Amino acid sequence: MTGGPSQHSGQQKVDYSREGVNYSSQKYTVLQTAEFQKWLRKLKDRNARDRIVTRIVRAEAGNLGDHKFFDGIGELRLDYGPGYRLYFAMQGSVVVILLCGATRAARIGTSSEQSKCPRRYEMALEIIPFDATEFLDTEESQAHLIEDAFESGDAGYIAHALGVVAKARGMSQVARDAGVTREALYKSLSEKGDPKLSTLIGVAAALGYKLTATRVDDSDTHEDARRSA
Repeated sequence: MTGGPSQHSGQQKVDYSREGVNYSSQKYTVLQTAEFQKWLRKLKDRNARDRIVTRIVRAEAGNLGDHKFFDGIGELRLDYGPGYRLYFAMQGSVVVILLCGATRAARIGTSSEQSKCPRRYEMALEIIPFDATEFLDTEESQAHLIEDAFESGDAGYIAHALGVVAKARGMSQVARDAGVTREALYKSLSEKGDPKLSTLIGVAAALGYKLTATRVDDSDTHEDARRSA
């Protein structure tokens, strides 16, 4: 799969994330190349891996965040470590993570050529589904995702993140602990689901979290918008 969405045709460089949280009703199915999966599995920096996985799960929920398109290839930018860059192709609601690069001297398992935004990516690729649960194998990595979701304030992202973590821990057990059926839990946390507050509280409790209310002032709102970009 190559090329970006049709509305980007003919444009050399587009920035869609200047301001705000930038969530949309569009949810994305994220695939990955076998090359990217192999690299992510070998990444030794757990904090970096948690941030990358969280960023991809956030994209699944409809927020691509800080990104640009270069000749049909998208670039997700993470301001962490060597300046991680995730290059992707998009067709409709499907996003394919191609490879990862860096902007600074410390390269991260890719060649210097790969660390530049590619104009084309024409080689034959093995495309496989991206499964975040593979990398959510510690309480710390799960907490990073859930905290990012709740800080976003986006109900769809919160439900999606809880569903991903519940899947990582085992949906049947989480459903029992939350006091709902497995089928009801799947339905509530699905893309088209709209979980009740009682369900969210129950699932959060089953995962070891509780919902609390914090007064938000203008400076907090601006900081949340910047962090979500």
